Amino acid sequence: MDNILTLRQAADYLKIGLSTLYALVNQRKVPAFKVGGQWRLRQRTLESWLDGQGTRPGPRVLVVDDEESVCNAFKEMAFLLPYGVVTTQTGEEAIELARQGQFDLVFLDLKLPGMNGVEVFKAVKKFAPSAKVVVITSTSDEALLRRALEMGPFILLRKPVSLADIETVVQGVIGKH
Repeated sequence: MDNILTLRQAADYLKIGLSTLYALVNQRKVPAFKVGGQWRLRQRTLESWLDGQGTRPGPRVLVVDDEESVCNAFKEMAFLLPYGVVTTQTGEEAIELARQGQFDLVFLDLKLPGMNGVEVFKAVKKFAPSAKVVVITSTSDEALLRRALEMGPFILLRKPVSLADIETVVQGVIGKH
């Protein structure tokens, strides 16, 4: 049996803000239907719709950050803008994703569990040499930042980052599509 979700349950499931989901449903960007004047979403339909979000045509963005809140901010941005966004919390998975697909923009934390962001930067540039890199970090480790600069130019965003910061950088680097 297919689960029917309220708007709040669906927002929690998607890990996005309720107001964001409400706007998307009203704009008919997310499949939903009304019951008694209230929006409802079928979980199975929502999952199918979600599967297509990371594979949209157009610019592709890879986000590598071990903080779930940062990944969630990017997921929310993905619903609002016409970009394919893929997130991961590990450097190893980021490298595998870069190996499998082409990304136009990579948001990368320098402090990751396991391998550091500089190692990921180097590997990602090997598989996606034309990708623009945005380092998102709260580190004050100057040596680590210098090592990142050796990999090539990048944009630096200091944490905490806001949805507006993310949107500005994405639109500035890959434009409006």
